[in-house]
Amino acid sequence: MTKRVLIADDDETNRDLIVKALAKDKFETFLAVDGQEALDKARELVPDLIILDIIMPAKSGYEVCEQLKASPATSAIPVLFLSARSGPTTRQTAVNAGGSDFMPKPFSPRDLRDRVRQLLGLD
Repeated sequence: MTKRVLIADDDETNRDLIVKALAKDKFETFLAVDGQEALDKARELVPDLIILDIIMPAKSGYEVCEQLKASPATSAIPVLFLSARSGPTTRQTAVNAGGSDFMPKPFSPRDLRDRVRQLLGLD
């Protein structure tokens, strides 16, 4: 079965880079341009994984993750934070919000693909 990945980032270039990095695995990808859209699509689609930027319009990635983790329908979805913010407090806040993992931008497409495969239990 094809794995479904929701990519939430307000930057089109970043969304495109993430989609290209994951293309080799033929995941079904869905895109969101802000936090509210990410939350709405996650509730509607219940993807297998969410890649979430932190700084976005409408709701931050932290807020999105906290709200997803508070709902039984979406609480089990792994969330990979991918952000230009990469200090230790950022990582800790991501974990506290319910994130499964954190990667800093800029990212290596190979590392991102490996991390996604690991979170989905494909490796």
